[in-house]
Amino acid sequence: MSQKLAEVGKNPALNALLLAFMQTTHCDKNWSFFWDKGNNEALYLKFIKTGSPKEINIDSKLRKQFEEHALKKDFVGMTDLVKKAKEVIEDQVDLDTMPKFEASQMYKSFVARKAAEKKLTDQLSKVKKALTVLGIQEALVPGLIPIIAEYNSYPRGTKERAAALIKMNKAARTSLQLTQADNMMIGLKTSGLI
Repeated sequence: MSQKLAEVGKNPALNALLLAFMQTTHCDKNWSFFWDKGNNEALYLKFIKTGSPKEINIDSKLRKQFEEHALKKDFVGMTDLVKKAKEVIEDQVDLDTMPKFEASQMYKSFVARKAAEKKLTDQLSKVKKALTVLGIQEALVPGLIPIIAEYNSYPRGTKERAAALIKMNKAARTSLQLTQADNMMIGLKTSGLI
């Protein structure tokens, strides 16, 4: 099930990515109209009036109602019409644009990056917890947490993982007393973090 435009708006980074995607498909005027907080007259002139700079696609009946209010200079009376037009645009984006956006490489890369960030954050949290259990203050081990996270990112048995373990041991031994470093490595091993 596709996400909805209003939901995406709650995530500034994802909303900005959606705008970038909509610019590539030349439908960013829909995004702009939906999120624009301008007054009714400004919205009408910018998005609804026939021939306006960012004219949105709404049915002729709704556009005619806008034009009737505009002829009378009754922009306050457009409030319900603006709300209706935003609902129409939201439906268009939800049904047409959102599935295409979620199928795009742009979106897939964003989701993969967020998943990797969450995994790294979770790993760092586990490492910090293990250091606390071992009675080691994080400040005593500068640079060790990213090295452990790097170590955990490699599959078991790879050269990269072995190199990261050596790097981790060196960092621990230079930052801590030898016995404390050994205890830390044992603790991390037994806790399943490395």
